[in-house]
Amino acid sequence: MPNHIAGVIRRYYTELWSMGNLSVVDDIFTADVTLFGPEHPDGVRGLDAIKREVAATRKAFPDLRLMVDRQVIEGDRAMVRWSMLGTQSGEYRGLSPTDRIILLSGVDLLYVTGGRITMIWSYFDAMVAYQQRAGTVATKAPVKVASR
Repeated sequence: MPNHIAGVIRRYYTELWSMGNLSVVDDIFTADVTLFGPEHPDGVRGLDAIKREVAATRKAFPDLRLMVDRQVIEGDRAMVRWSMLGTQSGEYRGLSPTDRIILLSGVDLLYVTGGRITMIWSYFDAMVAYQQRAGTVATKAPVKVASR
């Protein structure tokens, strides 16, 4: 089971977020999937909502790359530490394009049932992301955690 979950995780970060391939949504999520995060405390619910969220984010950050820095899989859950890099060349959450490079890192907790993601809790510092987009804080490279 962990290898199957690892494959779903790879597709989520690489194919969906980094490549923008929305067709994988129907393959890797359950119909009632929910994504919670700092920008979505009430959750993004359902396949179409996930597609809209990814499409809007990739429109604002067309060169977006999400990299998995570390992952731990236990049973039907995975914890993933990720890094994101992208240039905001489109409008994002009401903020006009800035052409600034955004570097962000965070942690996701993913729940998988029957080989599909049912829920994601995403944790990152939304204020740092906003400050980078607004140009009020310097962009710093994500800190890499050494493997044990």
